[in-house]
Amino acid sequence: MRLKNRLDRQSTRSFGRPRFHPLNHPPTSKAAAAILGIVICAASFVATGVTTPVSAYGLAAPVSPSPEAYAIIDADRGVILESRDLHTPRNAASMVKLATVLTAVTHLDPKVGVPISARAAAEPTMRIGMPAGEVWPLDQMINSALMVSANDASWAIAECSGGSVEGFATQGQKLLARLGARDGKFSDPAGLDDQNSLGGGSFLSPWDLAVIGRNALAVPRIAAATNSREISFTDVSGRPHRYINHNKTLLNGYAGANGLKTGFTDNAGRTLIASATRDGRTMIAVVFGTYDTAGWAGALLDQGFASNPSLEVAGEKLPPVRIKEAKSKRGVKPVCAKGVSNPGEIAGASAGVAAGVGTATGATGSTSTSAPSKTSTPTQGASNNSASEGSIWSTIGAWFAALLGVLAVLVILRRRAVLRRRRMRAERRKAIARAQRAGSIHVIDAKTPTGRVDPRHRRR
Repeated sequence: MRLKNRLDRQSTRSFGRPRFHPLNHPPTSKAAAAILGIVICAASFVATGVTTPVSAYGLAAPVSPSPEAYAIIDADRGVILESRDLHTPRNAASMVKLATVLTAVTHLDPKVGVPISARAAAEPTMRIGMPAGEVWPLDQMINSALMVSANDASWAIAECSGGSVEGFATQGQKLLARLGARDGKFSDPAGLDDQNSLGGGSFLSPWDLAVIGRNALAVPRIAAATNSREISFTDVSGRPHRYINHNKTLLNGYAGANGLKTGFTDNAGRTLIASATRDGRTMIAVVFGTYDTAGWAGALLDQGFASNPSLEVAGEKLPPVRIKEAKSKRGVKPVCAKGVSNPGEIAGASAGVAAGVGTATGATGSTSTSAPSKTSTPTQGASNNSASEGSIWSTIGAWFAALLGVLAVLVILRRRAVLRRRRMRAERRKAIARAQRAGSIHVIDAKTPTGRVDPRHRRR
């Protein structure tokens, strides 16, 4: 019994190299494990579609289902190349701001100062926090509305142009009818469509957006704003602002991209109207009802550029561009010609900018009671980096899948090592048992290799 216990204790010790070491295993096994890891990682990336570009011009393949509605427009010829659900009005989210700015530039002097009412300042996000009572130049308002989808800027523009947002809704509807956007209804200037919206929100079809986008590209101020990647300026109160375009995924990732506008609300989902110019041709893509709007816009634009411009297209023809900007008059208007829905609260600001918009003091006036302020709701984002987030989440998913693949390889390697160690222990026990049965040993020294007998204990 003493000999058996001693042998059992010795069998758990190291005779050769009992611990796992890479040099103990055949190189073919290590190579097979490495190849398996590479295959799993590659399969993870392919499964998410991130590393399989479809666009020849920089954007990856769309990673979301096909759009519920879309349109591809040859802007030069004014023709719909391909579409789905072309004339059905939908919640357009912040793409509506293009129509808002188009309406404003047809009614407002380019040098006008836009006062900010309490009603506009209380608009829910996305907003830039314009204080009520200040007067901003129209160009800064346009950049705020189109680049970072500022709802407060959109409402201030609407009040300035129409005298109230209700009056502006009438202006906008008349303009869209004149341009040829005949399917939808223009109401809320910011594109909101919930309890905070005006009249339940604006509804536009892909056809309407095609007409609006084509006319918007014909206005240099609008085209420049939607094509800007980033701008910085100082407002009338000396506060610095830095805007990064919400449409940066398309602008930075697609060759020739030059606008136009992203959009997002809970009801509408993600929307996008995009344009690009290459080889003297300009294409517009409208996307509704899918979360990877930038990926689908790139694919649709590719399809448009792949079309033959010399061939006759059977698609519907857009009306000609009819937008006409208001001309600048002599002098500088300190405030809007028609006032706003809260005229009392901007009286101080009007006096402060009488000498010019650029030196406005931004004095605040009394609080108005003519229109209730809206409560900000965090669920409303007129445009929250629509295309970029889709790509970001798809990239995160790809890396997560790759990490799982690596972990799987490590688990497999560890399991193989454990099995090898168990086999080695079993072989040592068998060797010791054979030596005992042969009577070759009484005690095995811990320093003696497996199967060899210490000469000091050999039978005589």
